[in-house]
Amino acid sequence: MDGGRGPQNKSQESSRGITHKPRWIPFQ
Repeated sequence: MDGGRGPQNKSQESSRGITHKPRWIPFQ
């Protein structure tokens, strides 16, 4: 998964580590 595709959470979620399902990805 790409951790830099978040519209606004990309910096926040990227630092947390994308191990869960990102809430900003509707197709995942």
